[in-house]
Amino acid sequence: MKDVVEALRKSKKVFLGGKADVHHNIDARKYLAEQGMAVFPDEFFLLVKYINGMRDDSAQIYGILPEGSDLGLEDAVRENERLDRRDMDHVSVLGETIFDYLVYDAQDKQYQLRDRETDEICACFSSLPQALRRIFCI
Repeated sequence: MKDVVEALRKSKKVFLGGKADVHHNIDARKYLAEQGMAVFPDEFFLLVKYINGMRDDSAQIYGILPEGSDLGLEDAVRENERLDRRDMDHVSVLGETIFDYLVYDAQDKQYQLRDRETDEICACFSSLPQALRRIFCI
């Protein structure tokens, strides 16, 4: 993860959020579990510990943001609630591109790019850094 974080920090095209407050991460985990929604994978919580959300012209990885945040980034919990997927008990949406959503499927234990319209799997990744490299071309 550290090499991807460094590559993202060096990239001039990717806007990065600051570090997540550990209390927001704990609150997010509790809230998702209470709502019967899939809890985000540990790799995602590790990422937001260093970079709490990121975006460029064609993609965004959500953050764990306090209400009223105005960084131009979306909050992962609120986005998952808004999308209200029928498989939200085991699939978490972590970000998006122009054409796809980046999801983590807890049943398959993999990160997937899924078409925004059809929900078809376009690509699979065994780790979040792999997915980030693909999405942000680093």
